[in-house]
Amino acid sequence: MRRITPITVIRTVVRLYYFGGLAGSFHNLVHAGERGGLGGLSWVVPFMVDGVAVVGFVMRWEYFSKHTRKVGMGWLVSGGTLSLIGNVYAASNIGLAALGVAFVMFYILGEIFSSPKHVQPATVDADAEKARAAAELVAAAAERKAAGVRKGQQTRRRNARIKAAETRLIEEMVIGK
Repeated sequence: MRRITPITVIRTVVRLYYFGGLAGSFHNLVHAGERGGLGGLSWVVPFMVDGVAVVGFVMRWEYFSKHTRKVGMGWLVSGGTLSLIGNVYAASNIGLAALGVAFVMFYILGEIFSSPKHVQPATVDADAEKARAAAELVAAAAERKAAGVRKGQQTRRRNARIKAAETRLIEEMVIGK
């Protein structure tokens, strides 16, 4: 069973926006076809217009090469532009025109922001944090070692001074200087 992560939730919500935007756009483009005099063929318009965006959407999947994903983005933007024009043309008032723009923005921005480039797990940050913590541990260990070396040097110097003083004292007692 797959674990549900915040990334999965975000991608799911974004995809719902995408498909909701397509559904609303489908309705508006059929209306634009009727308004343009296509009559019974007006149902073909959404497939021709939004179909370009859907092909771009599919071309951006992770299974394709970087170049294909880039071309897919061009298809997505081209289809979105055509859909935007059709959705605004279908509107009979400013409110419906704004809704048509919102439909197109939902599916264009939805696809852009659901791409792996924009929605990634925090592993990169976690790896950087682990590396930083490891570097801090190494630095702390090196500092402790350096402090131990300094303390050892001080102890050896102090012991040498004490031994020299004891040697002088014994020489004075024996030789009687």
